[in-house]
Amino acid sequence: MKIWCRHATIRSVAYSRFYACAQRPGWSRPWLSASRTPTLPISGFSTTTVSTPYAQSRVAWWDDFSNDVNGWLGKQAVGTWRRGDVLRGRAVLDELLDRAKEPTREQARLATSVLQRWVAEATHGENELMKDTKMMGQLPRVLIMWKQVKNRRRIVNLSRRRLNKSAEVVEPTVQLLQMFAEAYDVTGNEVFFPTDQCFAITFDTLGLSPNIDHTLEVVQDLLTQCCQHAEKRGRIPDLVCWNAALHAIAKCSPYNPKAPELVEDIIQGLPHSPTVRTWTAALYAWARCTQEEGAPSRAQSILDHLVNEGQATTVAFNLCIDAWSKHGQPAQAEATLHSLLQEYEQATTPTAREALRPSDLSFLAAINSWAKSQDPRAAEKAEELLKHMQRLLNSGEHPGLKVSTQVFSAVLDAWARQPNAGPKVESLLTGMEHLNEVNPDEGTALSLQTYSIAINAWANTNTYEAPERAVKLLHRLEELSSQGNPALIPNAMT
Repeated sequence: MKIWCRHATIRSVAYSRFYACAQRPGWSRPWLSASRTPTLPISGFSTTTVSTPYAQSRVAWWDDFSNDVNGWLGKQAVGTWRRGDVLRGRAVLDELLDRAKEPTREQARLATSVLQRWVAEATHGENELMKDTKMMGQLPRVLIMWKQVKNRRRIVNLSRRRLNKSAEVVEPTVQLLQMFAEAYDVTGNEVFFPTDQCFAITFDTLGLSPNIDHTLEVVQDLLTQCCQHAEKRGRIPDLVCWNAALHAIAKCSPYNPKAPELVEDIIQGLPHSPTVRTWTAALYAWARCTQEEGAPSRAQSILDHLVNEGQATTVAFNLCIDAWSKHGQPAQAEATLHSLLQEYEQATTPTAREALRPSDLSFLAAINSWAKSQDPRAAEKAEELLKHMQRLLNSGEHPGLKVSTQVFSAVLDAWARQPNAGPKVESLLTGMEHLNEVNPDEGTALSLQTYSIAINAWANTNTYEAPERAVKLLHRLEELSSQGNPALIPNAMT
């Protein structure tokens, strides 16, 4: 599909000049400055351009822009659009999509309204507007806008530790896709049916909302619809579309135990050769499925297959480690970590070594597995992995590997769960402080969590000096925060 992708400035020149020539009432561009500067000539249009529109505040721009566009959309009845209105609609979408680097729901709705109006006009009787494939090319851009809205809201809500009301973003995305599919059903015109790219974007958006009821069923229905249409045309959806659907289904596994089996069934009948990304979806599904006791073994079998085929990656190993960890089997998680280290050492090509490079997340998953277990050896095992990680770092054979704050905190937490562990935890904390002083850029930044763990460890230590040591740690924390580190300001939990 050819997507309209000319430079935004040139588009604004051509379209605004066309509007002036068409002399259509009710159209204005108050959010743009009236000053003009020379630019490259465009055939049939003026050689002037509009200066950058960021002179006004974003709020003022959006108010003027939305009021103007909504007024234009509501002024004319369906069936009255002409070629100039289509160009105007494309200009509105270009202006909106180019400006909305971090789109809001209202901006996505306005872009959707323009597409809805074009579809209504193009399907109204015998209309030449159906031939405007460039307008259809805006569909994936608007779908991406909805995806960005969803992802941004998801990040904000995760940081606030609350559940996201995902339906208010997912439903408009699916409805927009279905609107074009229904337009195809009505007209029989291929220009309306969404491309594989459009379906893939929608699958990605659905994958950001796996906790919504019926997400799994919606993905299945859309995949079936995409495949049926492709089959009628003697083709199959591309692998990118299949992988997007598989990952969306895989992300439903914590909420729907049917998801992992469904992913594997689809892979078995896949009309393409599975890639690493394809198998990663199956690994993710089993790694996040806590309802099935055999989930870690299924994940391990997939990982073994990837290793035998020479397609294993660090991400695949990390998912398998996480699967063993979630099912309370830290020894198996650690064994998988050692397998990763062995595969990395045995890799013979730079590409293979890069794909299998262990990360701090690999060690963190294994350490957390021990830290959260009930095994009496948990703290010692977690510390052993930390020391192993430090040895690898000092050897210089693992570039990019860092003992992060999260890794240290996990080991501290493992010891803090043991009785009378105050001295041990503070000793580890002191080592972390020294490492941070020597190599401040190595990722071991001091955090409020690490000090809180150490203070709690002293609080659970049954010695005479414990209260005094806990208070000293608190004073040290206050001193560090007073030196210009707001992240270390003690809170009520501390």
